[in-house]
Amino acid sequence: MERSSKEAIQELVNSEATICVSISLPTSANPDQNQQNIIELKNLLRNAEEQLSLLNLRPHETQEILAPAHHLLQDITFWRQCTQGVALFLAKEFFRSYAVTPPEKSVVVSTHFVITPLLASYAEETYFHLVTLSRQQARLFQGTTETLQEIKLEGVAGGIEQALQYDDPERQLESHQIGAQGKTVPPVIFHGHGAGKEGEVRKKNLQRYLQIVDSKVMNTIADGTTPLVLAGTTATTAAYRSVTKHSSILTPSIEGNIDDLQTAELHKQSWNIVSSALQGKQKAENERYEQLAGTGQTLDDLLLIKNAAEEGRVELIWVANPSSWNAHTPSEKVLSPEDQDLLDTTLLHSWKTGAEIRVTDAKKVPGTKAIAAILRY
Repeated sequence: MERSSKEAIQELVNSEATICVSISLPTSANPDQNQQNIIELKNLLRNAEEQLSLLNLRPHETQEILAPAHHLLQDITFWRQCTQGVALFLAKEFFRSYAVTPPEKSVVVSTHFVITPLLASYAEETYFHLVTLSRQQARLFQGTTETLQEIKLEGVAGGIEQALQYDDPERQLESHQIGAQGKTVPPVIFHGHGAGKEGEVRKKNLQRYLQIVDSKVMNTIADGTTPLVLAGTTATTAAYRSVTKHSSILTPSIEGNIDDLQTAELHKQSWNIVSSALQGKQKAENERYEQLAGTGQTLDDLLLIKNAAEEGRVELIWVANPSSWNAHTPSEKVLSPEDQDLLDTTLLHSWKTGAEIRVTDAKKVPGTKAIAAILRY
């Protein structure tokens, strides 16, 4: 089953469906509880049918929308994948299901999908990319807190010589020299600067190679804001930083002979860099909120934040994740069930207008409430 992602959330936000059904359900990882999970979904589907009937839909229209969810009641494989929670999104000729962190149990029939369960999971599942650079190969990985998986890059897996071989003819001439016996000799070298014209050729080859790699990376990930970690020699990673179009490359890099590092070690070192950067960013954001408090550029009232979000004035918003609430959580840090519709609308408009959204532990929400926001103006 798919997990929450930026692309998944954007697809739901962009939906043109006029009748949207959003179902969220906490589930148990215990196989013995699968039957209880199925019963819970049955009850939620009855609720959805009742809400749809109020829209004067014909029975067959209601059945058409909810059919994919009804099929899940017989899908044992599906329930084995639901270890924490599931979010279902249904409309005419549209169905998506996602594994999510434990959500509030709910059914909402509206003119838009409720993206709150996906936002909560997306916030907890930190994504990043890793690019490894060496003479022999350039590789791209996507990572999370737990995993690091390679994404194939066409045309650069064979390293600098392969990449320049298929570059334009003028560059091909630059990347080769003719030896004394008339044989073609590739001068491609990553280490050292050389001297005179030969050194300049090497420098241009390296720069062009890294431009090709960066183009492949940007075309593959289609997002220049996800944190990116580099791995390679000091000179190579510095050169890549000078040519990349990516806007969120982290420091420091993983340095050394990275071709000798196993995936597990690459993940360990890259995650250390990412987690350190995230902690620094979170601290800076909270400090900024405290500095702006009382200036009219911060809010901690849900209704006022909702109004600001609809006007596109929210720059950054924090919301306490219900999964972080416990008996010791102050009541001010807990949103009531009556606030849920208001919160869903707030987060939807915040996403649409490009606000940064932090669904986080209640203790990490700045101020004294369960929600807080910094305004653009």
